[in-house]
Amino acid sequence: TTLFATADLIQQSMMGKLDSIDWAQTARVALVGFCFHANFNYHCLRGLERMFPGGGIRRVSLKVFLDQLFAAPMTISAFYIGLSTLEGAEDPLEDWRNTFWTSYKVNTRNTGTILHKCKY
Repeated sequence: TTLFATADLIQQSMMGKLDSIDWAQTARVALVGFCFHANFNYHCLRGLERMFPGGGIRRVSLKVFLDQLFAAPMTISAFYIGLSTLEGAEDPLEDWRNTFWTSYKVNTRNTGTILHKCKY
């Protein structure tokens, strides 16, 4: 919740909204993070660890790959659809349709970069 709310506040300040922070938006972002993301990520990562216990570069890479393949699309979707629903959007899927693939590509590219740097 704190991570999501802080990220939203940073985004608003970088967009020049420091004088007029939209606290309702920050609350919605925090609510989606608290109600869905925290629980989902906990259980998903716990499940991956139970299915593939241990560490090492191959085991961790497998867990990250599976996380990016299955969990990332669900969490990105829940974020955009959840926010649109809380904002009372007429079509809660519109924002998701416009932003999902860009968000997913950035997410997987960043994860790949991190894994590559860990390997070397």
